[in-house]
Amino acid sequence: MKMSGSFNPLERGHTCIVTNDLEKLRRNWKDYLGIQMTPNFTMEGPCVVRGKDLGRCKVFIAFADLGDLRIEFIQPVEGESQEWEFIRKHGNGIHHVDPNFPRLKTLDERIKQWESRGVKVLQVDAKNRWAYMDTEQLLGAVIELH
Repeated sequence: MKMSGSFNPLERGHTCIVTNDLEKLRRNWKDYLGIQMTPNFTMEGPCVVRGKDLGRCKVFIAFADLGDLRIEFIQPVEGESQEWEFIRKHGNGIHHVDPNFPRLKTLDERIKQWESRGVKVLQVDAKNRWAYMDTEQLLGAVIELH
């Protein structure tokens, strides 16, 4: 997927909330918590979930910084992304955690490390170097690798 804008979301770890209405969430975070989000970024490109090519997908993304904690907000817009699957199953909520593991290995090596422990890939974007691992049952959230 290709991301528009100059903000670098990978400069540190984050927790992600998936929503079907990013603008409503933006207003609520501002009105109830006094927290501003970044303007929306758009990510779009090929979508492969559990090894199956689902065509193209598009998501809107925004971020908010809460001290050392970065929150990512994703709204799926087009295509059958893993985020839509999550919303249909759980509704809006915490989707994944990116603990910002040291980036010493390649993405393929990190994926293989998790797979050797029995954890499968949910979705991968090799071009932009990120992958969701299927850790929801194991850890209570998806883990994002870079």
